[in-house]
Amino acid sequence: MTQHQQNTSTTGETTRRQATEEAKRTAAEAGRQVKETTKSVVEQASGQAKSTLESQKDEAASQLHGVAKALRQTSDRLREQDQGMIAGAGSQAADQLDKLSGYLQEQDVGDLLHDAEDFARRQPELFIGGAFTVGLLAARFLKSSAPEPNYRTRPMPSRSRPGARAGYGAERPYTTPTQPEYSYRGDRR
Repeated sequence: MTQHQQNTSTTGETTRRQATEEAKRTAAEAGRQVKETTKSVVEQASGQAKSTLESQKDEAASQLHGVAKALRQTSDRLREQDQGMIAGAGSQAADQLDKLSGYLQEQDVGDLLHDAEDFARRQPELFIGGAFTVGLLAARFLKSSAPEPNYRTRPMPSRSRPGARAGYGAERPYTTPTQPEYSYRGDRR
């Protein structure tokens, strides 16, 4: 092999190595950018989900407080009507709802999830039963809060009344079908 051929071979090998290294650097940079973009998107989605959960948590706490207030008022009325035993139970329930409302307001979503996981590990049967009950109550609430269909009902005309109009189920005389004005080919008959 001549000196010229060795130089050409070495130059080609060097160029290939440089191109390979450049391709590796470009791929590594692209991978880093994809990771950063993915991380950013996940963080943004996570932040939005957490924000939504926080607002729903605050709304639930507010509603629980409202239920506790209404229950306390009902208990007071029952106490005025000498229904002390029922009023006492209502007051205790209102106190528990207020505690739960305060707990929800004080904790962030992450802490609530952590507490729920701990409870589920310690008392799985109670957790599953509670989740089932909450699901049933939520389904019942959603079903009852859905708007009722607006069907207009009319009484069906009766055949026994004189002058009643024909409606569903009314007897109609049998007639034979009439001939169509047009044939299937589209020309007039």
